[in-house]
Amino acid sequence: MTGLPLISRLGFGPRRPLSEVFPLDEAPAAMVRLAAGRIVGKAVLIS
Repeated sequence: MTGLPLISRLGFGPRRPLSEVFPLDEAPAAMVRLAAGRIVGKAVLIS
């Protein structure tokens, strides 16, 4: 995680706990998906 901007952009925070947005068992998969999406996005921007 890169801090508050990412957290607020994903739509969770004090009012919406992380566990409500992503069930805890799904959190690792969600983080992998986010990381993969970021890598793909950078690749698209570069090319």
